[in-house]
Amino acid sequence: MPKFNTLFLSCAAALSLPAAADDIKVYQSFSGYTGLINTPNAKVQLKGTADIGFNNQLDFFGREYVDGHNFIFSAGLFDGLEVSGQIASSTMHDNTYSIEGRGQIRDLSFNAKYQLPYIPKNWFSVAVGAKDIGGAANNYETYYVVASKELWDFRFSAGVGRSDRRTGEMDGAFAGIEWQPLEWFSVLTEYDAEAVNAAARITVPKKWLYEIGELTFTSRFYSSTDFSEEKDTYWGVNFSLPLSDEAKSNYKPVEPAPYVAPVSTKPMAKVNDHGVGFIHTAMAPELAEQPKALTLANINKAPKELSNANLGDQVQQLKDALLNDGFENVVVGFNTSTIFINFETRYLTATT
Repeated sequence: MPKFNTLFLSCAAALSLPAAADDIKVYQSFSGYTGLINTPNAKVQLKGTADIGFNNQLDFFGREYVDGHNFIFSAGLFDGLEVSGQIASSTMHDNTYSIEGRGQIRDLSFNAKYQLPYIPKNWFSVAVGAKDIGGAANNYETYYVVASKELWDFRFSAGVGRSDRRTGEMDGAFAGIEWQPLEWFSVLTEYDAEAVNAAARITVPKKWLYEIGELTFTSRFYSSTDFSEEKDTYWGVNFSLPLSDEAKSNYKPVEPAPYVAPVSTKPMAKVNDHGVGFIHTAMAPELAEQPKALTLANINKAPKELSNANLGDQVQQLKDALLNDGFENVVVGFNTSTIFINFETRYLTATT
């Protein structure tokens, strides 16, 4: 109990502080909801993401912890809502189970957690949740409310739960501290209403997995519980990934290109005795601000320069300028005295 008092009071003090911290990563606990080891925090899985996990800490009918198999699949359905399903099994090699006779278990449970809205992020987060909802045998039925506060590299959580498990897990007040000194490393400690547990997490960076998702390894290396077999260490592995491009953390929505009105809608060109001359242009303001761009405006050279240049080069420059100004189906032809230009715009077809 003294260990719990110290942990709970430190979490309560942190929840009362006004300062906020950068977001600390959210992971799946051994119990099927996002949290620490056996206890939840007030964070939820992001909308449009999924997490597939396995750990070998089996809560055997709520009576003791043994080496077994927990398969967990969770997803963020909406903003603030996560759901998960968990299969707890004592063996992988049998298809018939007898609860009392053979001492085996295979249990399917459904979990849900909802983060309460309208609470400013720089205050704290509050979530309510339930484990093992519905079904015939509710071996792990649990209800809880929890609050969390992020401060520097820490997340402090405290709450109260109710369950009928003999181990006493989540049946009363609980608290926990998550410390993430590095982006890929976290240390966790908690009081789950019965025992103090400690664990460490290591995350493989996304860039090592081609930005597909995150791979996380968790090891519970200490527990003061009296309901565990002679095995202090349990481990788990999780893989989380976005279900769509919109759920990726670096996603940027595609926005339509802005409409740019042309300077003029009536381009005209003429041929005089000195070569090619231009009366007016139709181009976007961006092109007008770039004197080096090949447009109708900046190939209007002095008459002497045009008369000395090769007529074929002049015609090619004219065609390129028309294309750069946005005209379509440009056809340019010439003879010794005349240049013929045919082009289309969005609104009309012109021939000069």
